[in-house]
Amino acid sequence: MDAVICLHRGILEYLICRSGSFDHEALFSTRCQPSRLHAALLMLGAAPFPFLVDIEWPARAREQPTASVVVDVEYVANGEKKRQHVSRFLKNRERKDGLADGGWIFTGTPFLAYDGREHYAADVSGAVAGITSKGGSVIQYGDLLGVPYQGQDQGLEIDETATPTVGTQVRIIMSMHTQDYPK
Repeated sequence: MDAVICLHRGILEYLICRSGSFDHEALFSTRCQPSRLHAALLMLGAAPFPFLVDIEWPARAREQPTASVVVDVEYVANGEKKRQHVSRFLKNRERKDGLADGGWIFTGTPFLAYDGREHYAADVSGAVAGITSKGGSVIQYGDLLGVPYQGQDQGLEIDETATPTVGTQVRIIMSMHTQDYPK
């Protein structure tokens, strides 16, 4: 999906949001409908594993190979096309090495009744890829990180040294894991 970098520093609650929704809390914003991403992941053979705020969820999610998603980012820097795993742009505030290797899980979202019709929840909220334990995103970071505003060692933040500037056009490429999920 096409997207744009909408933040260059700070703590993240979302990796990706719909433009005009959580741009102040996400690294990327996109015009892609979350329900279309859900459909595309289903076409790849993915199966959603619903998100639960439960200490056991990350371990159970890692046991679901059809729910594990790889997220890469393609962009142009200094006239050269680059492709990197999205973790390159993130720092885990809990880990001394800063690695954000919790992986991504296709969770999907429920349908909600609104205005006499059923709506895919993420289409209404704009949550495409979530990081905090709110849930409600099409994909979710594969580890529970706590509430980033309640401690210096919780959550993910942008790695300013690796992230291109705000406004940089990117293409986000999601694919299925073809190897063992990081444990």
